[in-house]
Amino acid sequence: MTRLKRFVVLGDAGAGKSAFINVMFNYCYGTRVADEVFTIERLPAVKLAIPSKDWTDLVSPNNPSSERDINNQTKSQTMTSNTYSLQLDDDLTFEFIDTPGFNDTEGVSSNESNLQHIEKALCDIPYLNGIIIVANGTMTIDILRYASSTSELPINSEPTMVEEMDTEICQRADAAKAWLRFQQDEKQIHQFVVETMIDLNIPRLIKHQILKCLHHIHYLKISSSFFYDLVCHLTKFFHHNEFNIDAHILPFCSSNQIMKLLSQWSLTRYSQIHSSSSFHSKLIRYQPLIIIYLIKGDLIDKYTNYDELRNYFRQHKKLLEFLARKESKAMCQLAIEYVNQLDKHKRFLPGFIISEEKRMFDKAPDEMIQLIALVASHQPGIIKYESPWDYSGIELSVLNFPRSFSIDNYIRLFFILYDTCKWSLNDIHNLVSYMLIND
Repeated sequence: MTRLKRFVVLGDAGAGKSAFINVMFNYCYGTRVADEVFTIERLPAVKLAIPSKDWTDLVSPNNPSSERDINNQTKSQTMTSNTYSLQLDDDLTFEFIDTPGFNDTEGVSSNESNLQHIEKALCDIPYLNGIIIVANGTMTIDILRYASSTSELPINSEPTMVEEMDTEICQRADAAKAWLRFQQDEKQIHQFVVETMIDLNIPRLIKHQILKCLHHIHYLKISSSFFYDLVCHLTKFFHHNEFNIDAHILPFCSSNQIMKLLSQWSLTRYSQIHSSSSFHSKLIRYQPLIIIYLIKGDLIDKYTNYDELRNYFRQHKKLLEFLARKESKAMCQLAIEYVNQLDKHKRFLPGFIISEEKRMFDKAPDEMIQLIALVASHQPGIIKYESPWDYSGIELSVLNFPRSFSIDNYIRLFFILYDTCKWSLNDIHNLVSYMLIND
């Protein structure tokens, strides 16, 4: 059974669309020997499908053609869309749809007329396998826009054909991203992105790729308002998670802008964000302080239930440890808020504090001293930390102080424990052990 591959050929007037089809036609039905083509004599071995200047006597009969003045390349030679069938071998046949060219000397009205011819021709075919764009180095945006709009055409379900179409879409996405990288006008980029996103004829993959590349453009990264203005504009038309708008744009706004947008979207808790979403991973990577803010939203309803509170910290252990490394001071403040809500006999150092203990003392010494004071106030001489195996907590045998922990901080911690937490002289041995074991 012969396989049929169908392609539409697009390009500017005079770019060489018909010449491309002639090359393919001669390859199939004429000669494949270069010496028989590039000679002064007209050899019958060369076969063409479409009339061409100085080659009219080689046109194969019975082929459709709508070429006009073949000596004037400033005008589109192809007046209507014509289909040329080329049998490469017994198993494979190509169909090329030759189309009128864009941007000839007859202006915009000619472009509109040519587009109507092309659209009519494409509506009459059952499917396309791909789009071939013939360019001479000055390809215009009209061709790219029209090529993008063909995503709604029926596509053959054969896997290899889908792969070809995907490749074409990726190429168009790459062209759009290249254009963005060369732009220096925020307003023009903003307008281009919005128009692309609301155009129903442009493939979703291209829209995703455009949004995804924006934060890699240095000119935009240093802007104080571009991402915020863009996400506000796009969410007038789409839900914030459509096309991953929230993931691709929101993390690159300022913290205040993000808080405002989250409030508008009624996102006030970490549990409202799906852990497998791109938005979740982008926020953790680029905006850990926002994640901490959302975690606090989760904890508000749990402070009255110790078991729920403890289970929450255990369930999110890895996330909390990661945040402790990224934002030590903010996480230490979160731990203080958490411990303050507990009865004195349940006040243990959270697990994520212990796992990053030395870093915490280095990055947030004031907050750590305050936290130690809260935990050490229940039973003088003893500091406990949370354990998934022992609900009564485990006694801490050592505090890991970094070298950056100053003498002043040691003195402050000593007097807080002695005066505020009422550690007696009998506890001095433990106190000294805690403070000096790593010296």
